[in-house]
Amino acid sequence: MCIRDRYKEDPKRVYYLSLEFLLGRMLQNALVNIDLEGKYKEALGDLGFNLEDVYEEEVDPGLGNGGLGRLAACFLDSLSTLEIPAWGYGIRYNYGIFKQAIRDGYQVELPDYWLSRGNPWEIERCDATVNVHFYGRVEKYNEGGNERFRLADYDTVQAMPYDIPIPGYNTFNTNNLRLWRACPSTEFDFRSFNAGDYFGAVKIKQKAESISSVLYPNDMSYEGKELRLKQEYFFCAATLNDICLLYTSPSPRDQRGSRMPSSA
Repeated sequence: MCIRDRYKEDPKRVYYLSLEFLLGRMLQNALVNIDLEGKYKEALGDLGFNLEDVYEEEVDPGLGNGGLGRLAACFLDSLSTLEIPAWGYGIRYNYGIFKQAIRDGYQVELPDYWLSRGNPWEIERCDATVNVHFYGRVEKYNEGGNERFRLADYDTVQAMPYDIPIPGYNTFNTNNLRLWRACPSTEFDFRSFNAGDYFGAVKIKQKAESISSVLYPNDMSYEGKELRLKQEYFFCAATLNDICLLYTSPSPRDQRGSRMPSSA
């Protein structure tokens, strides 16, 4: 049965969360899975191009290592192939694990800005942005005679989702990988700029974007430990919010929320 038809039955869904996804180059994976590699190779040959050369032009997104990251990518491939309704969730790092180079006989690590030419496989979902709050304090208030709690004086970071289709092998089914990018809630502090604090004017933007900048920031310093913790919280908060929205409906006839434990 096609996953699209299974979703109409509101089946139980699998949500796989991982800070790493080593997907590899996606063009070859997609062509092999939908059994079109041979036809593409023949068509490119007629135009004077080699399919292997085209494969090499694609940037390999190093969003993980060969252990956990590759395992997570294989899980997504398998879930699509087995026709299991599933979504993967991760972080859209600006810089991958690193690039390797040899200088004077020694290996050196260089920044891997894999997005320099964009990513044709992703779909930006501005309509599904999630607000994630950091820091702040908890305050008590009274509502209808009941004591309530709320978060105040917090910093807000927007989680922007990017969707990547994950096709299964020899099937029409395609699942989804959603990667979160950290964006500022305020792009520019005009008051600081007018006061001559030019660096402070973009401080909020830089602070927010640093969360999804680098895979595995060095945590030898306090700032590095804090950044890793913020990455984990940002990723989990945005993902859980996204999942819960599926089971939230304004219609009183929709009881999906009460069935969430058996549906996810």
